[in-house]
Amino acid sequence: MYGTWNKSQLDDEDLRQEIFTHLQEIGKYIAVIDITQYMAHPDVQKRYGMKKGISECTARNWLNQLGYHWTLEPSEQYVDGHECEDVVHYQQNVFSPQWKELEPQLCVWTQDGNEDGEQPHS
Repeated sequence: MYGTWNKSQLDDEDLRQEIFTHLQEIGKYIAVIDITQYMAHPDVQKRYGMKKGISECTARNWLNQLGYHWTLEPSEQYVDGHECEDVVHYQQNVFSPQWKELEPQLCVWTQDGNEDGEQPHS
């Protein structure tokens, strides 16, 4: 029997659409676990005649087949909120003034890793 299967459960258009809908409800950033947990629901398994959920490896393959790709995204502090009023206020009124105050004490390094004798420019 090994190697004789040539059809994926993902070929079922209803299942494919249901997974797309589920992933869209999650949002922009999804993970393999989102599919494995969804496919572990007894009602989903019953609808598609499955006796058990799917493995993480299968979930990765399905995501690839669905057109998703793995990527590193910046941390949320850069994605969300960096232009919020409180963040801008903190940057302009707390962080930047403290930085300028400390700047004369900072070391400057050249591209090759040597200490530059010059003080940073204010």
